[in-house]
Amino acid sequence: MADDVDLACDLEQIFTEQAIAANRKTLVKFAFTGECRNCSNPVESPKIFCDSECSAEYEWYAKRSRGAEVFSGAS
Repeated sequence: MADDVDLACDLEQIFTEQAIAANRKTLVKFAFTGECRNCSNPVESPKIFCDSECSAEYEWYAKRSRGAEVFSGAS
């Protein structure tokens, strides 16, 4: 028989899974513009960043300025 601690752990797991699922649905997809989203250097389709450093820098600033915005297409 489950006690209160077991039930609390189960609820915590459910809430955590729901929060993760909700966060995954909020991905921001950027349109290809031909320029790096971070430094404005030219990029080839379908890239939105010129390299992994620009991608990481953009994500670092996005997390701090917009409350951990998550995006896809960081190639």
